[in-house]
Amino acid sequence: MVTDDTLVVEKPPRHDTVAVEKALRSLRAAFPQVAQARNRIRKLIDYPWSGEEPTHLMLLGHPGTGKSTLLKWIAEQYPRVSHADFTEIPVLYASVPANCRILKLAGAMLRAMGSPFWNRGNEEDRTDQLMTLLTHCRVRAVILDEVNHLVDRGQYKTHELIADWIKQVSTDAEIPLILSGVPRSRTLLAANDQLADRFREEIELQPFGLETADRSTEFAMVMRTFSKVLGSIEHVDLHSPSMLKILVFATNGRLRVIRDLLVAAVDLIAEGKANCIDLRTLEKAFLARIFKAAKPEQNPFAKKFRGTPLVKAGEPFAPSNR
Repeated sequence: MVTDDTLVVEKPPRHDTVAVEKALRSLRAAFPQVAQARNRIRKLIDYPWSGEEPTHLMLLGHPGTGKSTLLKWIAEQYPRVSHADFTEIPVLYASVPANCRILKLAGAMLRAMGSPFWNRGNEEDRTDQLMTLLTHCRVRAVILDEVNHLVDRGQYKTHELIADWIKQVSTDAEIPLILSGVPRSRTLLAANDQLADRFREEIELQPFGLETADRSTEFAMVMRTFSKVLGSIEHVDLHSPSMLKILVFATNGRLRVIRDLLVAAVDLIAEGKANCIDLRTLEKAFLARIFKAAKPEQNPFAKKFRGTPLVKAGEPFAPSNR
């Protein structure tokens, strides 16, 4: 269990709304599930895999649960080192482009490495260049983020080809691959049994919730941390049981949405449209940043809220059809 003394929070000066917004946007805290994923991924990176078949990992989670933030932070902990004749890249982080195919994926990885020839050549040329640089630059792990873009378009045959390419890269590079995306990214593994066999380990970041005592405790810790960041700005008790219930409806327990809601509330104070963060301010912030078309019965901070999750068609947390 993570306790409050593990959270590092810088309190901004009184009434400095710009500093408060910056602190909200840059908040990093070792909440339990994030700490679990962080520690496991770093262990894979730090292990000397020479002569062994590396372990690969799939990190899953719905949008806003903190996957990309975590993975970018991990990559930052392994900075590039410039040598006389090459640049050492301990961890290669690349975000998969939308509408992606093998040629585009190889190019995105080369571009992330800093290759001036990332957009040159055909699929085979780029793959050869990539494999050469992975060795030459002493890459110890590859992180591919937003891999759901590999399955958002195309039919099964396309998915199969991409999955086979990733499998071959993982085999030839002999370093851990961390694939990250929303839950439908599992489709990629379903397209290739050998790839699925390599990615048997899976970690899924869950939205915060109140289903169990442990999850309620963790969510209260999250909101207590945000409360500290708000500093001297007067605000409602964000970690009270009643407010936690409202916040689950308003944000679906997603870290990014919680942050956006509070940033919008601080904006209202900065613009002189509110004096504190109370239910009325949060009602306006919800309309401004999360659900502009919300009627009072769809706004968790309004007195007329219907008291059910916002998962119907047209509402912010409706399930994806893909």
